[in-house]
Amino acid sequence: SNLVSWARDVYKRQDLKGEPFMVTFWTTWSPESVDQIKILDDYINDSSLDQKNSKIRMLLVNNQENQKVVSNFVKRGGYDVEVLLDESGEAGNNYGIKTLPTTFFVGSDGSIKEIFVGTMNRSMLVDKIENLLK
Repeated sequence: SNLVSWARDVYKRQDLKGEPFMVTFWTTWSPESVDQIKILDDYINDSSLDQKNSKIRMLLVNNQENQKVVSNFVKRGGYDVEVLLDESGEAGNNYGIKTLPTTFFVGSDGSIKEIFVGTMNRSMLVDKIENLLK
């Protein structure tokens, strides 16, 4: 099963057609995941970034936690990132997720360009997004 069609199915809209995007699998109980969410959220809220050239769609897929736990976490943190729930863990299993966080970078052609396991700091994130947008 293909990450791109899965992401589009989850959205039930064609927002992601021809657009590069990122998918990060994470959980609220993993300190590394929590760090990553904060870094991603700071990045998308950085008003000094040129919207078009340096921002891409980010989908954060919470792995096997219920909606209440996740929405409380997002509210407490005041995060603006888009969070999807994978309560059954099916999506995580389909993509062989063993470690959280794990991030997929998907190019505008729909192919997975890079998979990063662990927490990316700001400069790594910027480099990877710039490579994706090339």
